[in-house]
Amino acid sequence: MMKVPFAQRYQILKELERTSCVTTYLCHDGSYGLDVEVDVIEIDKCESIESLERLRQMLDPSLKISSRYAAPLLEWFEEEGCIYLIRESAGGRPVTQVLSETGQLPRQQVVEICRAVTQVLSEAYGRGIFYLGLNPGQLWVDGRGQVKMIRSGYAWIIEELDAKSSVRVSSYRAPETDGAVEGARISDVYSLALMIKEMLPRQDASERLQSLLERCLDPMPSHRPSSPRLLLEELESSDGDRERPPATPSAEETDNYFKFSPLPASIKRSGTFVEPPTKRHSWKVLSLILLGGITVWLLFAAISGVLGHGKDSQLAAVESKKTAVTLPDLEGLPAAEAREVLEKLGLLVELREAPSRLWSVGMVAAQEPAQGSILSEGDLIYLSISSGPDNSPASSSAAGAQTQDSAQADLDSQAAPLPTADPVPTADTQRTTPIAPRAVLSISARRGAAPLHVVLDGSFSHDEDGKIVRYLWDCGDGTVLEGARAQHVFDPLVIPAQFRVSLQVFDNQGLKASTSVTVEVY
Repeated sequence: MMKVPFAQRYQILKELERTSCVTTYLCHDGSYGLDVEVDVIEIDKCESIESLERLRQMLDPSLKISSRYAAPLLEWFEEEGCIYLIRESAGGRPVTQVLSETGQLPRQQVVEICRAVTQVLSEAYGRGIFYLGLNPGQLWVDGRGQVKMIRSGYAWIIEELDAKSSVRVSSYRAPETDGAVEGARISDVYSLALMIKEMLPRQDASERLQSLLERCLDPMPSHRPSSPRLLLEELESSDGDRERPPATPSAEETDNYFKFSPLPASIKRSGTFVEPPTKRHSWKVLSLILLGGITVWLLFAAISGVLGHGKDSQLAAVESKKTAVTLPDLEGLPAAEAREVLEKLGLLVELREAPSRLWSVGMVAAQEPAQGSILSEGDLIYLSISSGPDNSPASSSAAGAQTQDSAQADLDSQAAPLPTADPVPTADTQRTTPIAPRAVLSISARRGAAPLHVVLDGSFSHDEDGKIVRYLWDCGDGTVLEGARAQHVFDPLVIPAQFRVSLQVFDNQGLKASTSVTVEVY
């Protein structure tokens, strides 16, 4: 069934799932000795050409998602009527299967799932992917409770290619996505809230969390919170203890209390009756109360002048505490929506335009102060609004200089002299400022048990005005490798351990760039 060269490199171990046009296999990669999962899409069986074209557009950005909670897409290619998507095997079981067996999940597991989803969403949004179409079938949990998301960035398109898959996940889609319409960030908020409501037992949800979930599930997108991080923060801040009504003592406990509670010793008993206090004793008590009241009033009048000056400062401190606000994460929001959020918090806003290759035109590219800052009403917030990428020579030169400054010194010390191009000098080449390359790192696994075998791939790195001539890898454990693709085994003496894997690339004009990821071995 499989075509060359796929059949030469991958050995099919078993079929995992099959729909009308998509078949998923567990395969063994003979080139690197790894087990991977492969989605094979038969193009001629797909009803929507538009969905296939949208899939091709989303696959390249999806390759760059490297969150520890995502099973990364390693590569994709088309071959004789099929699209092959090679991704890391997630392991474990899908959350849909766990829910079908248990009904609901422990609160801590729900928090971990929400944390995984939020981090993958955050990275996807940074890569220009603003809709993931969440559902429990994308989330896999292993025996240790570790969470992995599969098909990050393009799952919703594959599910829409087949009517059976689409019906299976449609209940988790936001209302505005009906009819295979592509959603937005606010649509993911709806799906995540629905998943939390299904997974979390109601008694473990605080009143604030329940209220937030209802807001997130509002059919009108404009009425929902704009960030999925709010759900995670509310889950983490709540300890799961609900307010309990005061316990009502039983009739037996009440009888015993009155039966065994001793009477005050100052009250004398006469037979079976309690003698009331005498008239003289009552006047003595009243006199003491009156004297005490007069004394307290005189003391207050004497010291009120001394303490009065601090009253205003105390009131100001209380008022400041009441008006303190925490600055939310605004990056990636439309300028109008970000302004509305800040104005509701009582903050002043000043907008500035700035070029950005990460965010679309009109989106918030940066904020000052940073997310999480504690502010008071009336404070001024500066928002940098993206004006789109700036491809002018000056900006390219600045980007190249910044990239060079961030390169690692230990890699520089091991770098051999770089080959340089020898073009014929012309007036045009003398006036053009060279553009630094861009380093893109892909790794087959970012965490796993020792010994952990990983495949390092830097072939997606590119240079706009030349070509990359050298790839240098620092594995973080003293090992340095070269080449666009490399392999390494992490086998530390002490576990768990973390290693920072860095890739540095050099172009034919002597410029360089670097990037890195963290690998965890347990």
